[in-house]
Amino acid sequence: MAMKGQSQIIQFILFFMIGMAVFFWIGTTFRDRVDVFSGDILEFNRREMNSHFSALAVQGLTQCKQGCENVNFTTRLSNTTAGAFTEFSLNSSHLTVTSRPDNDEFAGEMHNATYGINKIGKVTSNKPIVLSYSKNQNIIELRVLQ
Repeated sequence: MAMKGQSQIIQFILFFMIGMAVFFWIGTTFRDRVDVFSGDILEFNRREMNSHFSALAVQGLTQCKQGCENVNFTTRLSNTTAGAFTEFSLNSSHLTVTSRPDNDEFAGEMHNATYGINKIGKVTSNKPIVLSYSKNQNIIELRVLQ
């Protein structure tokens, strides 16, 4: 008689362990899928933000051909995309868009409009961002609106 009770306890423990293993496997699978989807969204966001600022730079260059001295574009982006901040860095060769805290980045040329670009520090997306072009000094600048 004692053997029947022990087999039920062992059977219960075995089914409990199998159930927990299936539960953890499903949870891990969903968490991995969320990480993959977030990474894809952030990659798309980096490319689109680079294209957005490239388009603004080209628009500033073409607008300033008819006698103006300065062109300013102010834009405000969402604070986070897929839980990550977006950081912009502009130097003499390209615009770099970085997702923080992952530190994944996308660097692209601003449609060959990078001649004479003023090298500046990093700008994050949690404040309004100003893209300005000075025709007299031939400088494109990316800065935070104070």
